[in-house]
This record gives sequence, structure tokens and C-alpha cells, in this order.
Amino acid sequence: MDNPQVLSDEERLLWQQWLCLREADTRTRLFFFHSPWSRTVAGYYYNRYPHPLPQWHDYLSLTSQGLLQAIDGFDPLRQVRFRTYAEHSSRAQYSRGCLPISRISAQSPANAWKASAASSGSAPPTAISSWWSTTPSTSLSATSLNWG
Repeated sequence: MDNPQVLSDEERLLWQQWLCLREADTRTRLFFFHSPWSRTVAGYYYNRYPHPLPQWHDYLSLTSQGLLQAIDGFDPLRQVRFRTYAEHSSRAQYSRGCLPISRISAQSPANAWKASAASSGSAPPTAISSWWSTTPSTSLSATSLNWG
């Protein structure tokens, strides 16, 4: 396990239960135990890398996904702090989620449509100008671009 000075008794017990049983309830309790830290990481990315399309909840969702992946893959017997391990998962989720949106929105409307159509295989819109005039939150969402 981690260094005894680093882990609280509650966290140590949760990790022991998770290693033995791998129950959904224990995973959920670990998630909520570390969720304040996850919100801090989301706030860091939100303030450090502002963008008009992703909103606060998008950052929070991505770091929460990274936290869940980190819980699933973490081995407390390796003598590594969990938050150090989880930071990499959260950063990877942020990179997969927010950076592609940033790249597409930086392109012209025609190039943005080509990039999204190439990944989804959809037919071209009748007028790209009408497509671009829709609100960015609906026209460039991860769902409409088939990213998530």
C-alpha cells in the first residue's frame, strides 16, 4: 500500500476492500472519496486551457472518467500515490475529449465539416454557412461529431 502517512484509515480500508472484492459499491465509495480532488483537477484544466466550446461540466465529466479509469487500473501494492497515478488518466481523458474540439473549431467552417464528416462518413450539408451559423454548442458537440 501507499506510505502510511499518506493514506487515511478510511482510504486504506477502501483500497483493501477493492483489492479483495472488486465490488461496485467499493468503487463508488472510492470515486466519491477522491471526487473533490477530481473537481480540483477539472478546475485547473478549465482555468488553464479555456475554450469557448467545452463548458465546466465537460471538464468535470472528463476528469471523472479519468478518475474511474484510474480506480480500475490502480495497484496500491506498487507504492505509488493514487493521485499521482490518477493525474495521468485525467490528463489523457482531457486530451481525448477537449483537444479535438479545439482543433476543429480553429479551422474554417468548410474544413471543420470535412474533418467531422471524414470521421462520421456523413453526407455534406446543403449549405455550410447555414451549418456554421448554428450555435457552437450544438454544431460541434462530441455527439454530433461521433466522438462520444
